[in-house]
Amino acid sequence: MTTCRSISGWTTLPGPYAESPAETSSRWRGGDGLLRARETIRPYQNCTLRLTILKDDGSAVARQSVLKVFHRLGTTGEGIERYRMVALDVPPDADSPRIRKLLEHGAGQGWWHWEEVRVTAAWRSTAAD
Repeated sequence: MTTCRSISGWTTLPGPYAESPAETSSRWRGGDGLLRARETIRPYQNCTLRLTILKDDGSAVARQSVLKVFHRLGTTGEGIERYRMVALDVPPDADSPRIRKLLEHGAGQGWWHWEEVRVTAAWRSTAAD
């Protein structure tokens, strides 16, 4: 649930309307019935990364081992069997430089492909020049 300020005051919107679980935005409902974001009141500070697991064809064991290794660096996440994927949530206090280094190493080894879904300026600063 996300708490949002509407024209008539504060309102709580369920997950599908939120940009992310911890982001609060000012919203209004347009003439077409769709919700529109007006401003971000409290930005989400975590990053979201998506990995497609190649090792062992993305098996449950491979996905779980990836989650476990990144968890040691401060992330949380979940595996998605159907797509052989892992979604990682990287909070601001996680070891972002080591996470990026591991992501790049694993991609170089052919263990996974990875992409940034939602990132912060702090995360971008860990990229090699």
